[in-house]
Amino acid sequence: MSLLAVENFKDETKYEQLAKIKLTEIVNFVSQYYSKKFSPVIGFHYLITFTALAGLLWSGWQSQSLDKFLTHFGFGVISFFLLLPFHEWLHGITYQYFGAKDVRYKFELRKMLAYAVAHNFIADRREFTWVALMPTIVINCVLTLLTILFPVYQLYFLTTLLLHISGTSGDFALLNFLWVHRDREVYTYDDADSQVSYFYATKN
Repeated sequence: MSLLAVENFKDETKYEQLAKIKLTEIVNFVSQYYSKKFSPVIGFHYLITFTALAGLLWSGWQSQSLDKFLTHFGFGVISFFLLLPFHEWLHGITYQYFGAKDVRYKFELRKMLAYAVAHNFIADRREFTWVALMPTIVINCVLTLLTILFPVYQLYFLTTLLLHISGTSGDFALLNFLWVHRDREVYTYDDADSQVSYFYATKN
């Protein structure tokens, strides 16, 4: 856990603000750091996305049943939305593991937005990397294991897996932001009251 306080970042001789992100407008940030700044981080996300897609298409072709494919696909879509609270909870408990005391959750399904924020908790690069990755590690591994253990439901689990991986593009955009600034020591914290995330770096 960082020993810094939010007030430390007011010292412009030591810290530089890299980004101020309104959580209600995070789509713009994702567009910039996922779609427009390719890196090994984004390349890895492409890889797991297309692997899941290839698995789903292969499984659908093997089933030779359009009705079965559409049924399992439909249940997979429903399961994806049901997983959203669990996805954000995994972000939240990871924040709490590192010491956050005030974790809040926001869901706006009409805008397809869901996020967990740790009010005024300062996370360093390592901590924030774990926060961002935890749902990808846990949920994707569980779904992959279920696909292997229960092949009769492959279409269902692979659909859910593909949609969940696609839904982590925001997490990977944040990880890519860290990659872009990998030469700096980066810190981040959320102001949950104003729904803004801040990223700061030490000055070189």
